[in-house]
Amino acid sequence: GNRKYFRKDRSVVDVDVQVARVPGGAVGLTSVIVRDVGEQLAYEERLFQYQVELEDANARLKALAVTDGLTGVRNRAALN
Repeated sequence: GNRKYFRKDRSVVDVDVQVARVPGGAVGLTSVIVRDVGEQLAYEERLFQYQVELEDANARLKALAVTDGLTGVRNRAALN
C-alpha cells in the first residue's frame, strides 16, 4: 500500500510497497517491491485540479448560453 517514509535529510518520499510470497520458491521466500510514487501522486493532483477548472468553465459557459450578455436576462435558450 501507499506509505510515506522519511529520508535521512527528513524529506518525505511517497512509496508503494508490495510484498508477495514467491510461488514455487523456498519456504519463507518473499518478494518486496518498493516504488516511488511521488510523481504519480503529483500528476493525479494536477489532473484533479484540471477537472475542477474544467467543471467551473463548463458552469460559466452554461450560464452564458442561457443569459443575454448585454442585459443579463435569461434568453430564449433558457426557456427551451
